[in-house]
Amino acid sequence: MALYCSHIFAAQIIGKGRGKIILYRTIYMHKYIILAVVSLFAVPHMAYAANHIHHDENIALIRQKIEPEIIAANQGEQTTCPQNMGQNIGQNFGMSLQILGTGGPIAEGSRAGSSNLIWIDGKARFLFDIGPGMFIRFGEAKANFTDLEAIFFTHAHGDHISGLPGLLNSGSFSGRTQSLQFIGPKGDEFFAGPTQILTAIYGANGILPYLGGYGDGSDNKAKISPVEIDTANKALHKIYAKDGIEIQAISVHHGPVPSLAYIVKYKGRSIIFAGDHSFLSEDFVTQLSGSNPDILVMHNVISMADGQPRGLHRDGNSIGEAAAAIKPKMLLLTHHMKRALDDKDAVLAAIKSHFTGEIIMANDLDCF
Repeated sequence: MALYCSHIFAAQIIGKGRGKIILYRTIYMHKYIILAVVSLFAVPHMAYAANHIHHDENIALIRQKIEPEIIAANQGEQTTCPQNMGQNIGQNFGMSLQILGTGGPIAEGSRAGSSNLIWIDGKARFLFDIGPGMFIRFGEAKANFTDLEAIFFTHAHGDHISGLPGLLNSGSFSGRTQSLQFIGPKGDEFFAGPTQILTAIYGANGILPYLGGYGDGSDNKAKISPVEIDTANKALHKIYAKDGIEIQAISVHHGPVPSLAYIVKYKGRSIIFAGDHSFLSEDFVTQLSGSNPDILVMHNVISMADGQPRGLHRDGNSIGEAAAAIKPKMLLLTHHMKRALDDKDAVLAAIKSHFTGEIIMANDLDCF
């Protein structure tokens, strides 16, 4: 009992502040295996008994064995980008990227839907895609709705826009009244554009009409202004310029879906969000060839097998060819689907046969 209580005591100290504590560790001690499962309800009572074992040498032994693991786990759960810390101390850190969601269109695991957050000088300023589950990651990233300047989406597939209602509902509690832009490709008969998406959410006949204040800035809400980008324009063109930040858009081919890629520039750093697109996006490669961005964000959706939807997405060979032409300092793969992850070695080998630079497979809340 003394050994067990000592373990509980160590767990309470090391795991302080983590909310519900569930600790499962196997500890080898004097050739015995101690298995401890600690819950929030057990900790207070057992810790009280442990507090009275002042001289139990096992406390120190247990701490020595498990404390490094707990500290490492806590550090791994830190979700704010290092660059973001300037919001607390008034420093200027330039531009950083945080990947909020790295999942695909199918519920295949714990990844949130596609979403990327740009931090500027310590503030969360721009969202690129708002896939399902991103609103939770937005909170975990310690981002503030009041700091957003604009929300962009690459195309109107559900896995890129369906997180918007949750984000707007959450934002309605912020007290924000400053206007906000919602920017994306102009819609057509089958795929909604910015105006139609917003109307479907908070219009009079929308799913959340009680958020209608976003439409005109009433009811203590920010007015959201839709901005429609015509994908018939195949040229790379500027769509946003303010405070030294420049954002460009270029039309890309994603089957029949009106789709855009975006390029963000600030203080000498540039990030390309390629969005979902196929090898038929020739203008994308031609106009960005040799641009040498800091980060090229591309999807990891299909495997190298036959029968994959290459008319919608690039495979590993095509990703590698595009990256080799654009020459990014880092190729960041996100928007993962299981079929691509299961074929990871072949996908990466195909990319590396063309592109020799740094390649990173992104996870939710990663910072760059």
